[in-house]
Amino acid sequence: MRLWNPRRFAAGNPAGRKGATIKPTVLLKKMRAALADRKAEDMLAFDVRRVSDITDYVLLASAGSTPHLRALTEEMERVLEEQGVRQYRISGEPSTGWVVVDCLDVVAHLMLEDKRKYYALEELWERAPRVR
Repeated sequence: MRLWNPRRFAAGNPAGRKGATIKPTVLLKKMRAALADRKAEDMLAFDVRRVSDITDYVLLASAGSTPHLRALTEEMERVLEEQGVRQYRISGEPSTGWVVVDCLDVVAHLMLEDKRKYYALEELWERAPRVR
């Protein structure tokens, strides 16, 4: 009996796509570029491999409004599909001010500015090196 392995669905090994692999560093770069194209604000990326067992990279980005957050979320979905990545989960709705795009190896938090300031996720990952 084979147990289900959630890592099988990570960016490096998308389910159901032979040969369509993408390294987490490449995925992070593509996600950052897509968010920059959609004018995401205050983007920060952290390499959390040494401080977390949950993921390899955390990406934070702010949106100026709910429609802007919706556009960022839709762009993330488009990029993941284009790269052949089966996203593990997208949680939250733009109307709540916080959307999480969880690809296991890369987790992106897309937030309205006020939510980002309130929750201060940058402080949570301050021990992790920033990815330039």
